[in-house]
Amino acid sequence: MFIDIRSAEKYLLGHVNGAININYYDLMLHPSNYLKKGVVYNIYCDTGYRSEIVVSKLKKLGYDCVNAGRYDNYL
Repeated sequence: MFIDIRSAEKYLLGHVNGAININYYDLMLHPSNYLKKGVVYNIYCDTGYRSEIVVSKLKKLGYDCVNAGRYDNYL
C-alpha cells in the first residue's frame, strides 16, 4: 500500500495510482489512527526526506514500512 504524505493539494494534482493521502503531521502524531501492524506501507513525499523521517519513527513503533522516496520517481 502506498501512502502519500504530501499536502492534500499536491495529492490532488497527482499521486501514485491507488495511493492514499495522510498528512505528514497527522501520521507522525497519530499513526495508530491510520495504520495496522502487519501491513507493508510504502511511504513517499516530494523529496524523500520527510518520508525517511516518518519511516524511521514508524519502524521504531513496530510498523512495517519502506521509504518509497520522492513522488517524481513514479511519474
